[in-house]
Amino acid sequence: MATTFNNTVYQAGFAGTDDGAPSASFQIDDASRNPLTVNGTVNAAGDPITVTGILPGATTSSTTTFYATQFDNSSMIQFTDTQSGADSSSTRLILSNSQVFGSGTENRTRFTSDGDTSLNSYSAPVCFATGTLIRTSQGEVAVEDLSVGDLAITSSGTLRPIRWIGSRTINCGRHSQPSDVMPVRIRAGAFGTNKPVRDLVVSPGHSICLDVLGEVLIPASVLVNGSTIVQEDVDSVTYWHVELDSHDLLMAEGQPAESYLDMGNRGFFARSTSSDTVTDLTAKPDVDVAGRTHDEFCRPFHDSGAIVTFARERIEALATAQGWHLSVTDPWAGVHLIADGLRIKPEVSGSTARFVAPAGARDIWLCSPALVPSKLGMSTDPRRLGLRCSELRLGDSWDARVVALDDPLLCVGFHEIEHDGSSLRRWTADQARLPAALWSNDERTVVLRLDPVTAALPRWVMSATTASDTLQDEQHSHAA
Repeated sequence: MATTFNNTVYQAGFAGTDDGAPSASFQIDDASRNPLTVNGTVNAAGDPITVTGILPGATTSSTTTFYATQFDNSSMIQFTDTQSGADSSSTRLILSNSQVFGSGTENRTRFTSDGDTSLNSYSAPVCFATGTLIRTSQGEVAVEDLSVGDLAITSSGTLRPIRWIGSRTINCGRHSQPSDVMPVRIRAGAFGTNKPVRDLVVSPGHSICLDVLGEVLIPASVLVNGSTIVQEDVDSVTYWHVELDSHDLLMAEGQPAESYLDMGNRGFFARSTSSDTVTDLTAKPDVDVAGRTHDEFCRPFHDSGAIVTFARERIEALATAQGWHLSVTDPWAGVHLIADGLRIKPEVSGSTARFVAPAGARDIWLCSPALVPSKLGMSTDPRRLGLRCSELRLGDSWDARVVALDDPLLCVGFHEIEHDGSSLRRWTADQARLPAALWSNDERTVVLRLDPVTAALPRWVMSATTASDTLQDEQHSHAA
């Protein structure tokens, strides 16, 4: 599978560098002290990505091209700044799903490749969120209350013993790639009547079984449509995985969804149930990771192509029939600044908003709800878009200083400049950084003006009548 970086922000401490040609093992010298924004798609060694921001060990911001090497593992992927990467003068860059530490610290991080040179191990966790009801021989049981040895009922009706259970709580806001760990909520009935029976919440990479000209497995993340299937912005989430003797379909909230298949990320889980039969988290997986392929999946796996397109069209048709429709809502809804940990709401007047930051604030982050047009069925645009800005000013109105939208300092969380006649427009992503270098000592006010025509994307909403009927149905269901 391809690894795609689309304005992916790696927060401080989630990237590291070391001198030398690509290799399967080495210690990191410098850890990042600033966020880095990454773009590009990696299918194989040699594929390029661009990294924007202050690189580990550097002092100034830049946009640098790096090239994929043949080395990765379930938590890290290695790049080099030279395409051949053949000598010791090159720089190796590690992008990591867990925090890394450089020289001078006791827990200095070592990168170690898993030995699989096909670059297919670097992935997000695959699991259920706390509270998910799993069908067992004892009825519906919350995933966190399951035990090793319990008998799960698979989609075929077969009773199969649970081999291992693990869990981990993630602070999504501090994760290097929040969109890779924030949960996907599949609303009740998203795939048809009682499919699922109740909302099902899973990690983005968790595969759901759908009947699309035969049963197939599709990751929840590629089914997100902004209405019946949404990715939620949460502070933290606890994920659980349930492993059987081999890959199979569990019944989660009445919906067939995959059991855990070890693809090299068992070490991601910090907790296992206490039983002598539980696999040691530090042990090597039973099957060599280098030999893992999708052939071991219990159903054909698809994350793109005609099968996924057909499934998405069917899900969208169901959502429309249930009363969901696209609506242009308040573009400022949910928009705020984060300055030194303080959340700042805007003072809004039409397409203009004014934010007053605390004195002495350093880097400031502009945060907004963001959507992917391709997941709304609007276009094939895969970018995660927040606000379409037409003007940025710093300082109070009487001495406001206009910041050019193409200023090189606006490099983290901003998409490429768009030309609208003689004017410039620029989309933000979920979080856009206004670096300290933009500010003078007496400037505390951020004034942001949006494009009056396309300020933000429309959002899926449910008609008031349908929403009321749905609420009544749910109340009757609970009462029963």
